[in-house]
Amino acid sequence: MAQTSHDSTISLSEKLANNTNVDSYWAYSNDANATPTAPPAAPSSLTATAASNTQINLAWTDNSSNETGFKIKRKTPEGTYAEIATIGANVTIFSDTSLTASTVYFYRIRAFNTGGHSDYPNETSTTTLPNAPAVPSSLTATVAGSSQINLAWVDNSSNEDGFKIEHKIGAAGTYAKIATTGANVTSFVNTGLTDGVTYFYRVRAFNTQLVRTLVDGEISAGRHQLHWNGRNQFGKPIAAGVYLYQIVPQGQNSNSAFTQTRRMVLAEIRSNGLKLCMGSSLLGG
Repeated sequence: MAQTSHDSTISLSEKLANNTNVDSYWAYSNDANATPTAPPAAPSSLTATAASNTQINLAWTDNSSNETGFKIKRKTPEGTYAEIATIGANVTIFSDTSLTASTVYFYRIRAFNTGGHSDYPNETSTTTLPNAPAVPSSLTATVAGSSQINLAWVDNSSNEDGFKIEHKIGAAGTYAKIATTGANVTSFVNTGLTDGVTYFYRVRAFNTQLVRTLVDGEISAGRHQLHWNGRNQFGKPIAAGVYLYQIVPQGQNSNSAFTQTRRMVLAEIRSNGLKLCMGSSLLGG
C-alpha cells in the first residue's frame, strides 16, 4: 500500500495561496468611453488682400464640418512661419493688422480638432499698401485764353505714383476727375473750356503697391501685346479686383509726359471647380 509523504499533503487554502495563476477579483471601476475623431478636411482657396498700409484681409473656403477652429501662420520672404492667430469653427475671414507698409507677407492656414490638424492648402501672399503720399500744396489756376486754364502746384511727397486732378463748374457744382498725371508732375493745362464760366480745381497725390513688373528693358518701336496670368512677383495668385497698369519710359531718351496709366478689372470666374482669372482693360485714369 502506497504511502503519501508529508510533502505531498497540502490543504486547499495553501494551494490557492501558493498558485500564482489564480487571481483575486474585486468590484469594477466606473465605465469610460471615447470615440476617435478624424482630422478635419483642409480649407482651400486662401486669398490675401491688402486693405491698407497696415492691414491685410484673409479669406478661405471651409471644407470641413468637424473642425474646432483654424490656425493661421504668417511670414515675410526672409522669415519662417509663426502662428499669429487661432480662430473658431466656421469662420472664413481674418484681418491681420498692425503690419508694416510696403511689406510682403506670406500666409497659410489649417483646420484642427481633437483628432489632429488638416494639411495646409495653398500658400498665398500680398504686399501692404505704401504710406500715403504727402498732400500737394499751393495750387494755382491761371487763365491762359478763352478756353484754357493752366494749373500749378507744389509736390510735397517723394513716393507718389501720380496726381489726380478734379474740377467742378461753379461753386455749386460737383467735382469730377478730369486727368491723371505721372509722378513728380507739378502742372497741368486744362483746355476745351467755356468762355465766361468759373471753374474750381483740386488735386491730390496717389500711390499704389507694385504687383508685378511685366517688362523691364528695351523693346522695339511698334505694337506689342503682353499677357499677365494674375500672379504677383512671387508667382502667387492675387485677389480679384481693380488694378492699375502703367507704362513708364526710362533712360536718357525717355519722355515723362508719355507715362500712361489705365485701369484693369481682374475677375474670378469659377467653372467646374476651376478658378479662371480674366482681365479687362478700362480706359481712363
